[in-house]
Formats: sequence, structure tokens, C-alpha cells
Amino acid sequence: MTVDILVGAHVVTSDGQELGKVKQVEPSAFHLDVPHHADYWLESALVASVTDGRLELSIEASQVGAYKMDRPHDHNQFQAGTPSEMDRATVQGNALRDSNRSSL
Repeated sequence: MTVDILVGAHVVTSDGQELGKVKQVEPSAFHLDVPHHADYWLESALVASVTDGRLELSIEASQVGAYKMDRPHDHNQFQAGTPSEMDRATVQGNALRDSNRSSL
């Protein structure tokens, strides 16, 4: 289903809770401006209907957290943060760099 999402539309969940307003629109997602909270992106596929400046989602308020994204294509990776440890490639790259320096 393709819907026309407009900047400024009020976004509400299927159980009637207002989340905020549409701040920006991309082809597959929209950026939500949430008062007093961090803004986030949602996939356009979650939109059930758009009428008179009101965008209703197909999910309830309790489900929204599972769909939040930091960027339009993150697919549920909302504020994952940085890993507490470096990944294996970074560790190996640092070790290689350090060994090359010591051999100079």
C-alpha cells in the first residue's frame, strides 16, 4: 500500500496515542518529531491510513519501541550505541599496525 505522507501530519498509533508530527519523509520511512523525547524514524509500511493531516499507524503504542530507527534504513537498530568492545577486524587491524611500527 502506497500512502502520501506529508510533513506536519500528526502521527497516532492504532490505539489512539499521539506520538508527534512528521518532520521529514524519505521513500521508505518518515522522521517523527516527538515533543520532549528523542526524534526517530519509522518505516512507511507501518502506516495504516492518512486522512486530514492525521497519519494512523498499524501498531499500538506499546509496540512502537520495536520499530524505532535512528536513520531511514536502520531496520530496528534504534540507538544501539557503540559496542563496549572493539570488533575483531578492528583489533586485528590495530595489532597489525602496531607490529608494523615496531619493525621500523
